[in-house]
Amino acid sequence: MTGQVTADLEAMVPLRLLGPDRRARELTALIDTGFNGYLTAPGGFIEALALPLCGHTEVELGDGQLVSFPTFEALVEWFGQKREITVLASAGGFMVGMSLLRGCRLSMDIEPEGLVDVVPRAKDPATNH
Repeated sequence: MTGQVTADLEAMVPLRLLGPDRRARELTALIDTGFNGYLTAPGGFIEALALPLCGHTEVELGDGQLVSFPTFEALVEWFGQKREITVLASAGGFMVGMSLLRGCRLSMDIEPEGLVDVVPRAKDPATNH
C-alpha cells in the first residue's frame, strides 16, 4: 500500500472500508503511531456505511483526559484480503492506528509529497512470526 506525506508532513494512506452490506467507500487516513486502535472515522461516514455499533472504548487523550468513544464493526480491504476491524467514531477524521499496522513494515520519506509505504512483514519460518 502506497501513500504520501502531505505539505504539513502528515503520512496519509488510502483505504477501502466495507459496511455490512459489502458496500465499499474509499478514504484517505492519517497514520497515527500514538493510537493503538485500528481506525477512527467521522460519525457521518460511519452512518453512511451503516456500520453496526459493537460497544464503547475508553481512550486516554494526549492531555491525559479519559474519553469514551462508540466503536463500530467494519471490514477493511487489507493487502487483498477482507479484515474485520473496529472503528472508533471521532470528529477528528480518519486515522490508522498501530493495531491495523501490526505485522507490517512502515517506511516514509519525510518531506512534502514523500512516499509512505506499508508492506506486510515477511514471516520468519523458524519462529512463525
